[in-house]
Amino acid sequence: MDFNPDKFDDDESEWMPGRDGYVCLVDCSKQMYDGKKFHEVIEMIKITIRNLIIKSEKNMFGVLFYNTEKSPPSNSTASDIVVENNIAVFLNIKAVCADSLKYVHNYLQRGINDFPSVYGHCDTNPNCLNDAVWIASKMLRNCGYKLVESRILVFTDNPKPFEPGSNEERNAFKKAEDLRDSGITVTVMPMSDDFTGEPFYAQFIETVFGCELPDIRMDLEKPVQTREMLMQRVTQKDYTKRCSSRIKFHFGQGLDMSVGIYSMYRQVKPPKAVTLHRKDNEQIQAKRVHVVKEASENEISSNNEEIQAKNEPKASNNNVFNFNFTKPAIIPTELIHYQQFGEDKIKFTNQERTKMQTLMQPGLNLLGFKPLDTFVLDAHLRGPNFMYPDEKLLKGSTTLFRALWERCLAKKVVAYGILVERSRANPKLVVLVPQDELSGKYSRYGGFRIEYVAYADAIRDIDAFKCFQDEDFPEEVINQGTELFIKVIDKLKFRYKPEKIANPKVTGLYEVIEATVLEEQPPPAIDTTLPDTEQMDAQLADVVEQFQELFQVDEAPEKKKRSADPSSQRPKMAKTFDAAEIERSNNLSSFTVDALKAYLTSKGVTGLSKCKKSDLVEKVQEIIETYSVDIP
Repeated sequence: MDFNPDKFDDDESEWMPGRDGYVCLVDCSKQMYDGKKFHEVIEMIKITIRNLIIKSEKNMFGVLFYNTEKSPPSNSTASDIVVENNIAVFLNIKAVCADSLKYVHNYLQRGINDFPSVYGHCDTNPNCLNDAVWIASKMLRNCGYKLVESRILVFTDNPKPFEPGSNEERNAFKKAEDLRDSGITVTVMPMSDDFTGEPFYAQFIETVFGCELPDIRMDLEKPVQTREMLMQRVTQKDYTKRCSSRIKFHFGQGLDMSVGIYSMYRQVKPPKAVTLHRKDNEQIQAKRVHVVKEASENEISSNNEEIQAKNEPKASNNNVFNFNFTKPAIIPTELIHYQQFGEDKIKFTNQERTKMQTLMQPGLNLLGFKPLDTFVLDAHLRGPNFMYPDEKLLKGSTTLFRALWERCLAKKVVAYGILVERSRANPKLVVLVPQDELSGKYSRYGGFRIEYVAYADAIRDIDAFKCFQDEDFPEEVINQGTELFIKVIDKLKFRYKPEKIANPKVTGLYEVIEATVLEEQPPPAIDTTLPDTEQMDAQLADVVEQFQELFQVDEAPEKKKRSADPSSQRPKMAKTFDAAEIERSNNLSSFTVDALKAYLTSKGVTGLSKCKKSDLVEKVQEIIETYSVDIP
């Protein structure tokens, strides 16, 4: 069971949804700029800002240029950082936003060609990288927020920035120790295909982390894959990895162990719409306020009459029953709830409602075991969760959990239980399916997969559906049809790769938002869920005729296209009307709108498509009066 629950921390006193900080150090030597590698770095920075905005808009991001001849101030935002020689602040560290994305995009489109005159190149300062690392660490420490993760990304094609054994190299390793003490990590992004971590960067990064890292050396030897990973666009937010609940697993007779429940999958949803004020774009916050409903005068009089009738002997003063039906907002403690039961309203308070909702205490109660082959997902309700032992509630839970897990795998059984994840949650019927470890690209942890199944009263009676009782549905098919579909299935098989199929709604929405920010036309939508029909037609070309002959499937007849020859088209029926009847009528409103429009059209009046009936009546009246005046 190679699952590390420490990566999923839910102690809110120690881990709250925080911010991550990133500072990019870009080598601006002449070799980087002339080889078009600098352009590629700026494109990577643009995609990184976009990805950070989607993942979490709270992340901090900044960019520093080093090995520059000049140090002009950044135009993106005011910076109070004092830089050394041959270093320039391109983006001061701040929360990622649309302005940063637009600034980098505009620079990539128009300003990058002026780099030699604005910034220039300098390859004669051997201590420039050390100064840039020190300034980047200062930017991360002084960003104004407590960062959960601080990282420096170095973009360079020079694997040997210092001479071995020089003072600059020794100063660099001292900087690495300072970064390790500050909790700042370093990642090198190689910009040349023949880049290696030796003799400097591999040892430098291991000094930052304080241990040997074989994976880091392997990544430095694969610069192309590293750049491709950074160029990939994401459409998924980063959520705080935490245990959704820690509960006790009750075996019975006082035997318990503590477990943690983790959500391994989460549906990606489009960002929520935010309501803004039309004048100043200020965000509008909605509040729910409970007030007493204002009663009408009839309700007030009826209420007063009923109360006076009930209290007639005591009601000597009519002002005794003075009810205020427009009270201010009500606090939650003044509210009561009710449930309609026939004609009666059963009322109860908030405390009584809480007790009714607390059917069971949080925990997992074991019901028993059944063979694995008896478990089917016919009554599957939702995506699964993952269960792993937890030592925070009960010590020794890992040993008991592993014993249960190993015996379930050996016996090939599943466990049924009732799960209540948290207080006031509804009890759920679950099946604990043991799963072994899987290594490789799609790894899987060892533990129990929690499958949610339906209760008996939630399963519908299939026999009641008449659509499944069609007498014309054949019970058997001919062998030729079965063999033909075996060929069809074999020809249409494909390798399923979940990372290749993206949610088209989410992806398209982010692309439209980005294009709107950059004032560009949205790119054509690419729906990866659609099949490749041309490839499918080519694969099934030799079985289509057999399919049509065997199953007698005819193609749908083509719809007749309307002829472009006006003489062949059916003439439109003219709208009939009696002009003499309209002119003699004393009530023009009795005629239909079509008749009035036809009459006005015959008199040469145009622009009637948006006229209301009253306007048409006035126009007809004016024409009739003018016509009667002209008659001698």
